[in-house]
Amino acid sequence: MSHEPLFERVISGDSHVREPVDLWSKTLASQLGDRAPHAVSEHGGRPGRFFFTGQRMSKHGVQETPDTERSEEEDLLTRAGFDPHVRIEFQRRAGIAAEILYPSLMAQIMAIENAEVAQKSAQVYNDWIVEYVSADPKRLIAVAALPVHDIEWACTEIIRMTGRGCRGALVNVVPPPGARPYIDRAYDPLWAFCQDQHMPVILHIITGQEIDPLLYFHTAADYTRAPRAMFAVWNEVQETVANDFIFGGILDRFPGLNVLCGEYEISWIPHFMFRLDQLQDDFAAYIKMPPLKMRASDYMRHRVFHGMIDDPIAADVLPRVGANQVLWGSDFPHVRSIGLGTQGKLGEMLSGLSRSDQVSIVGGNAARLFGL
Repeated sequence: MSHEPLFERVISGDSHVREPVDLWSKTLASQLGDRAPHAVSEHGGRPGRFFFTGQRMSKHGVQETPDTERSEEEDLLTRAGFDPHVRIEFQRRAGIAAEILYPSLMAQIMAIENAEVAQKSAQVYNDWIVEYVSADPKRLIAVAALPVHDIEWACTEIIRMTGRGCRGALVNVVPPPGARPYIDRAYDPLWAFCQDQHMPVILHIITGQEIDPLLYFHTAADYTRAPRAMFAVWNEVQETVANDFIFGGILDRFPGLNVLCGEYEISWIPHFMFRLDQLQDDFAAYIKMPPLKMRASDYMRHRVFHGMIDDPIAADVLPRVGANQVLWGSDFPHVRSIGLGTQGKLGEMLSGLSRSDQVSIVGGNAARLFGL
């Protein structure tokens, strides 16, 4: 990292913690038994690091270097995932002022079908993340994990966690089986609360119902379907945004509500906006599209925020999307994260943009959206 930071205030709008893998087995095994999410050392006849989400078996720590083989930097980056004091040291060395923190394992648990396991696990995680960020609430920003199996529970939990300092509501990209779709007006109390609290509703990749092959595929037969599955994961958010939040009227009914699409990058958005307008203009008479208060594509420019990590086509599409709606995120400490070279890498990635757009993307938009 340069001695002269390129940016005065870098805020990662999408970073992660690495929860202790035994967080839920230690706290919930007495209530849930083997249904509690827990670590597993063997799956399908193969030893390894696996995690039972309460429904599926995922992989974890695949690329993690053993303790005795880590370099000083690798050790810093590994421990920063679960130790807040190490995380703060990482931020200082990387030139990062603050990070919006999302779960890793809890994001997987949110997608399971069992409401009791998902809700109790979320309460455990939410209590844990509040304790984690207490090390420095100005640098470490928590959002609440909010599985939506039961809307009344979700409303109660977000009220509880707002009182404890959480700045966002992380909901499922697609509600789990048995839950109501977001277009249902039963969710209106949740949207109203988030609007009144100036709290973004976050649709983050992995929390929906498509099966991520990076996590859940284990066999050669699984991997033959990996490209199809990966594209399904990448595209899942589009259906929710179009059907429920835009044409379903949520954003019209709640004009102060903001939605953040987390970790989906931005180069897909111009084509998606074309399709939104096509639905509104060309197909409305055929499929009875409801009237909207704005041009359909304008919701993506003014009401929906977009998370970007390392999209190489960003400079080409930002004029169509609007730099004021885009938040850079490091994805730290996951596979694509930048690490200690954050300032320099951001300078390279955003070099084709105006200085004002750069400043907005690397921190200004996150500060505005999360009220920092």
